[in-house]
Order: sequence, then C-alpha cells, then structure tokens
Amino acid sequence: MAVRRVTTSSRSIIGSFPSLKNGQPVSYQSTIERDLLYFLEYDTTVCCYTMQPFVIKGTDAEGVPHTYTPDILVERTTRRTVVECKPAAKRDHPHTQQQVALGQAWADANGCDFVLITDADLRTGHRLANLKLLWRYARLAVPQAVTDRCLRVLTREPAGIPFHALISALDGVAPSLNLAPCLYALLFQHVLKTDLDHPLTSTSLLTHIGAPLRA
Repeated sequence: MAVRRVTTSSRSIIGSFPSLKNGQPVSYQSTIERDLLYFLEYDTTVCCYTMQPFVIKGTDAEGVPHTYTPDILVERTTRRTVVECKPAAKRDHPHTQQQVALGQAWADANGCDFVLITDADLRTGHRLANLKLLWRYARLAVPQAVTDRCLRVLTREPAGIPFHALISALDGVAPSLNLAPCLYALLFQHVLKTDLDHPLTSTSLLTHIGAPLRA
C-alpha cells in the first residue's frame, strides 16, 4: 500500500492515471511521474507498480537521520525497481543526492534496482509522443479477423510494410471500422511492432512480433 497520500500543493501537478497494469487509477504528483507511466504501461517486463510505496529511513554522512519516500516501486517479471523522478535541473541538487543515497542503500539491501529518472530522460526524442498516441487505443478491442489478416500479410512480408500499405491490405476485412486505431492498438499490445524512436507516420515500417525490423 502507498504510504503518502497525494495532496495538492503549489509545487505539484496532481492527476489520476487509468492504469491497465494495476487495474485501477493511480495518482501522480508531477508531470514527470505521469510521463513515466506511459513507459511502464507499455513495458512487457512490468507487472504492476505502486506510487509512493514506503518510507525509507537512514542517516547522512554526518549521522543525521532522514526519511525518504520514493516516487514509484515497479514490480517487474524478475526484479523490483525503486524509482525517483526529478527535473533534470535538480539532478545534482544536494537534496536529490541525499534521496538517491538513501534509495540506493535501501535497494542494495533489499535486492532491488534504484534509478533516478528525469524529464530529459523521458522527453528526449519521439518515444514518449508515440506511446501517448498508442495509449489512446490501448483498450480498443481489435476484431480477430483484423489481427489475423495483419499477421498473414506480415508473415508474407517479414521485412515489414509501411503503415498505409497495411491499412490498404486490410481493406474490406471490417468495412465499418476505422482501421488505423486497430493498428495503434495492436502496436500497444505488442502484436505488431515499429521503431518508436522515430515519428509514427503513415510511412512507418510495421512488422509482427518475432520478425526483425529492417534498418
């Protein structure tokens, strides 16, 4: 259970995220936390996660006691990760370094990983924007006929085909559907894949899971 209740303050962005991994909404206290959740929801190694999971107690180099509540505890398929989210401008701030020291010591003692994640880590490049787009269709139920046709087409084209070409190949499978959202949903669900480090456009190359992406 989370130990710190997320409350409104002038320094905090408060919101609720409809987590699929957790099966219920989770509260976040900064836009950095919120943006990280898109990555966690997409990551197949993530089973679930807890916001503000527990309090860590420790002392600094002078022996002064301190407490620290990490932002997120991520439960992965093989290992747990304690996460602290901070603006890049505060990475080297003494308070941040104190939290990192406490968090790293706790993680080492409890067989976990510890990671500090900044806005720059999440917002550099195109991956975050792509994940936000795919997230809009994460709950879409794709007709099995559409999924089957996609896989048949891509099995014949192991090097992949452009997004618009796959849409054309699906023509007539489900005439009443807008097929682009189906492809976005299949990408989020890891049935299809593409290079999310580049803008997702009509010319993006799509393959199916298990097939290599062409450089």
